Amino acid sequence: MDKTKLLIVEDDDEVRAQMKWALASDYEVLFAEDRISALKQVERERPAVVTLDLGLPPTSGDCREGFSTLTEVLHFDPLIKVIVITGQNEKKNAVEAISQGAHDFLCKPVNIDELKIILSRAIYICELEHDHRESVRNAPLDSFEGIIGNRTRSCRNVSTQYVRRGLRMAGIGRAVRRTRKQQGRQRKDGGFHE
Repeated sequence: MDKTKLLIVEDDDEVRAQMKWALASDYEVLFAEDRISALKQVERERPAVVTLDLGLPPTSGDCREGFSTLTEVLHFDPLIKVIVITGQNEKKNAVEAISQGAHDFLCKPVNIDELKIILSRAIYICELEHDHRESVRNAPLDSFEGIIGNRTRSCRNVSTQYVRRGLRMAGIGRAVRRTRKQQGRQRKDGGFHE
């Protein structure tokens, strides 16, 4: 069985080496150091899960590049599970990332055992979503046969009939007809001017 693709977006060489060492036996690990290389990897490799350090170059101390990366990755494929990695004192950024569509977050320094649990859960959800998409895609197309298309009246006439019936049941039909009659009289008397 093929390993699940995991993209690690991290500009720190030591952190990338640590994550590769810890995760390579379970995942096909891909790397990117900045937003542009991350987007190229996402487009080319289509990973199921991305870990994203918010502090990316050119301004590693600023989270704007990380948030831009998050937005663009999810725009490319909304079903990719993005796990944001943020500094210990940056929980506000992690909460913001979740509100923008990130799947989960971890604070640095990354606890590898905790990361493995989050990754396995994210991949499980990816598999469920994939199975659901496949079942919807493979659903029989004739399941509505006989409901739509075999009527002699057009849908417009049928929907108009139900609207009129609904208005009658609500007692609105008479009021509408009465108003139309009054408007007709006003037009005969010189239009809508009073």
